[in-house]
Amino acid sequence: MRSMTRPAAACETSGATLSAAGRSRCARRDGFTLIELLLVLAVLTVLAGLTLPAMARWQRGSEVNQAASEFRDELLRQRVLAIREAYSVTVEIPDNNSQYRVLTTDSLGTVIGDEIRHLPSGILFERGPELGSITFHADGTASDAALLLDDQHGNRASINVDRLTGSVRSREGDLR
Repeated sequence: MRSMTRPAAACETSGATLSAAGRSRCARRDGFTLIELLLVLAVLTVLAGLTLPAMARWQRGSEVNQAASEFRDELLRQRVLAIREAYSVTVEIPDNNSQYRVLTTDSLGTVIGDEIRHLPSGILFERGPELGSITFHADGTASDAALLLDDQHGNRASINVDRLTGSVRSREGDLR
């Protein structure tokens, strides 16, 4: 709290003495006036009104970024499996879908694993016409790939696979 005192000049009258009521008005006051409190509340309300919509957009965008990060990690795990076990791992990605298929084959082409997995709820793949699958080979190479993950709010994140190195990168943010 702040203390306020009125200057002596404001409490002096032109030679007249102040009554008891006048002296009490010139006494020291502690606290804030109602107008000051209402003004602070109005400023805080305006600031909250400006920041809440931006925070909601940021949170929606973070969901697709999290899904992209998780899918990138899944692709990296499949690449490590292909190198370590000398397998070929193919991740089939249907367009505008939230599921993908992981198909693992040995060096003779025998299917070792076939599994359907899902992206988090509300997140979909959006792939280009050239992409239907990503294959990781035992030598560390992969098929060249670029795909987008979308949510229902239009937020996007991209995932790119380099064919020579097999490296997987994700780029987050608004990629419209």
